[in-house]
Amino acid sequence: MFLSIALAAPLLLASAAQSSTTSAPQSAPAAPVPAAAAAPAVTPAAAAKPAKDADPMICERFAETGSLLRSKKVCMRKSDWEEQRQQNQRLIERSQTQMPMNSGG
Repeated sequence: MFLSIALAAPLLLASAAQSSTTSAPQSAPAAPVPAAAAAPAVTPAAAAKPAKDADPMICERFAETGSLLRSKKVCMRKSDWEEQRQQNQRLIERSQTQMPMNSGG
């Protein structure tokens, strides 16, 4: 059964692609566009996109306290994860260095 589905799927896709290309009307070739008009203007949003790609979104799952099956998905940018880890590390170091002295003896 799986084999027949696996063989039929590519045939259906090929026939659908062929029928869509044959039924499309032929259009006249477009007139050449001047080079100045062909180049898109650079916007600040487009310039900021490479920086966004350099800082990808990362999702991590954390187990919920008191449950073996439930988890919580948290998504942040890579820089946000690094900032949070550094902040957690500072809190740990501060709590370890500021431990009260045991006066009980």
